[in-house]
Amino acid sequence: MQAASKKPYKSKLFPKNKNENKVPIRGLYQRYIISLLALNISSMTKRALAKPLAKEFGVSMRSAYEHVMKELEECLIPDGIVELADTVLSVRGPRIYQTRGISCYCLSTIGILIAAALDEIDIDERKRILQRFLESENVLPQSSSEHSIKEEILDHLQEYPQFTLELVEKGVSQFLEGRLNHPLNIFLPRYHN
Repeated sequence: MQAASKKPYKSKLFPKNKNENKVPIRGLYQRYIISLLALNISSMTKRALAKPLAKEFGVSMRSAYEHVMKELEECLIPDGIVELADTVLSVRGPRIYQTRGISCYCLSTIGILIAAALDEIDIDERKRILQRFLESENVLPQSSSEHSIKEEILDHLQEYPQFTLELVEKGVSQFLEGRLNHPLNIFLPRYHN
C-alpha cells in the first residue's frame, strides 16, 4: 500500500525507534488521557482528567491540569484523536463559565481505535472497544469491501484476541507515523502483498 501523503502526527504514543521500548513522558500522559476517555461513559472536563492523572503520576493537581491542557491543545485535539464534545454551563463560579460553559472532551472515531491499541487498558476492555468500534457505521475506508473485512476482523478478534490487538497496535503506530491512510488498512489483503 502506498504511504500516506500527510505528515506524521504530533502525538508521542509509541516509541520512536523500534529498538526502544520506552515511550516519552509526554506520550505516557497522552496515553493516560486517551485511556481515561475510553473507559469513561460520558465526556470529561480538563479538571476531571487532571485529577486521576495527578494521582497516577504523583504530581500536583496544578501540574496535572497544565499537562492535560498542553496535551489536549498541542497534540490530541489538532491530531483529531480527541474532540470537543460539548460545554456544561456552570451555576456558580466565574461569569465566563456561567455564560460560555466548561468544555468537555471525548474521543473521536480514530481516538477510539487508538484506545484499543493501548497496553494501559485491560485486554478484555480493548476487545470490547474494538468490537464496538467495528460494529459502528462507516469505520473503514470506503475503497474496501467493508462488510467482509469487518466480519474477518471480528472473527479474528474472537479466536486470536492478542494477535488481532497487536495488529491493530501496529496499524495505529504506522498511521500516526504517516505511513498508512487508515489504521485498519493493515488488514487489507493488498497491504500484505
